[in-house]
Amino acid sequence: KERIIKPNSWTKCNWVVKNHLNPTLGQLNINTIRPALVQEVRNKAIRIGFCTASKVNWVLKDIFKTAIINGFISKDPCIGFGRLKNSKPTRYIVLNQEKVQSLLDAPTTYANKYDHPKNIKWRKNTLPLIYRLAIFTGVRPSENLGITRDCIDFNKKTLTINKTIVWFNNEKERELAGAGEDRQWELRPPKTKAGNRILPLGDELIKALQIYLIEMPENPY
Repeated sequence: KERIIKPNSWTKCNWVVKNHLNPTLGQLNINTIRPALVQEVRNKAIRIGFCTASKVNWVLKDIFKTAIINGFISKDPCIGFGRLKNSKPTRYIVLNQEKVQSLLDAPTTYANKYDHPKNIKWRKNTLPLIYRLAIFTGVRPSENLGITRDCIDFNKKTLTINKTIVWFNNEKERELAGAGEDRQWELRPPKTKAGNRILPLGDELIKALQIYLIEMPENPY
C-alpha cells in the first residue's frame, strides 16, 4: 500500500532530518547505527525542548520501522526507547478583560496610512473578526483561516469546524498535495476525526459575523 504524506507532515520530517539527524547519522550506513548513537541524537533534541524531541523521536521510529519492513535492517535500534514525556507542567495563561480588549483593538492599532485600500478594509473588518474567533472559540490558527461562510449557522448559533488551511512553502509541498504551481495554500479536512466539531457561538460573536457579511460581501471567507 502506497503511503501518502501530507505537505505539512513532509515539512516537519524534512526539517528534523536536515537539522537533527543528518549532522550525526547522515553519513552512516543504516546497518551501522546502534542504540547508543540513536540515544545521543535523542538527548541532543531533549536539551533543545520537548516539542523538538518529540518530532525527532517520531521521525526516528518511523525511519527504522520502514527500514525493517523493506528488509534494510533486521533489528530496530529504537527498541527500548519509550514515548517521551514532558517533565514540565503545562502552563495555562488566563487573559483578563483588559488583555482581551487590547487584543481586540490590536488589528486597527497598527494601521498604516500608506496601506493599499484593500489592506485597510481587510484590517478594519477581517482581521478583528479573526481575533474574535480565536479568543471566543479557541480555534487553532489553521482552523480559523479555514472558516468559510457555510460553516456558520445563524439559527442554531453554531460554528462548524471542518476545514483547515495548509500553506505550501515550496514546490515539493505543492507536488505532494497535487496543487498547481501558483497555489500558495489550500483548504483541506482536519487531520483527525476529532478535528471535525461544532462550536457554540455567543450573541456578540454572532453579531460581529453578521456585520462582517454585510461589510465584506465580496469575500467568500
